Amino acid sequence: MLKIEKVSLKKKKKVILEAVDLQVAQGEVCVIIGEEGAGKTTLCKVLANVITPDSGTITINDLVENTYSHSQVGALLEPMVFDPTLKVKTLLKEKCAYMQVKKAKGHITELAALLGIEDLLKRRVQSLSQGEYQLVKLALAFVGYPSLVVLDDPFAHLDQLSIKKVKALIEECTKQEMTFLLTMRDDALLSKMKTSTYYMRDGHLTKHQVDLSPSVVLALNTAHQDEAMIALKAYHPRLLKGLILMDVFTDDEAYTINQLLVCHGIAFDELTFIHAQAIHERGGVHYENDQH
Repeated sequence: MLKIEKVSLKKKKKVILEAVDLQVAQGEVCVIIGEEGAGKTTLCKVLANVITPDSGTITINDLVENTYSHSQVGALLEPMVFDPTLKVKTLLKEKCAYMQVKKAKGHITELAALLGIEDLLKRRVQSLSQGEYQLVKLALAFVGYPSLVVLDDPFAHLDQLSIKKVKALIEECTKQEMTFLLTMRDDALLSKMKTSTYYMRDGHLTKHQVDLSPSVVLALNTAHQDEAMIALKAYHPRLLKGLILMDVFTDDEAYTINQLLVCHGIAFDELTFIHAQAIHERGGVHYENDQH
């Protein structure tokens, strides 16, 4: 459904995106994790046809960029600035017209109910809090229920109830074969959602495969505990006891974690991968095979 091939972009000789390859199937939720400046927002803008890459191709529903219909892509991008004097309902009406939505009134009512913004429709943009403004921008991205929805940091400024509503809407839309690409700093809020996860750093995109089948135990002993946990949080929440981090990983995951730590410049005293038949119990992680 979405295919990105060798997309690259430089700005003043600085690499923003470097030969990015990505395929996302129809009805799938793809999450890109990375710190600020990693290239996530730029990639979202490329997908939304806001920025043109130096090279590479993007295909949506078998149509190459600049040929696919604007009604096929909805986006939440940063920054997004609207006339502060406009009412929320007016913004949604204008987006419905742009997306050629029939029966716009009913569509707006439905979206407002799903996201819990019914009380915001008559308010002006300038009166909204950050969280309310974020919900309105999310509603705009969903207008017309496009084939692809690109959401740059969608849960920023939202409370837990609002996050729950947004996640529920995403999950419901995937049942209708809508495809999503989300960017975030970590995937903790999506732990219970079925997603494909990637990691972006300095314009490079790498695959994260979260496979919890027991095969490898990672024992990490480092004096840089806080830095290590920040880096690993972007990958998956893990158990920390003092300076020892132990949990179950596949071979591919263990390699990825090692690369993550190196990329973050974290020095570690000991990093041991132990092939094991591991069992999670309250007492900790038990393993049978010898380390190598």
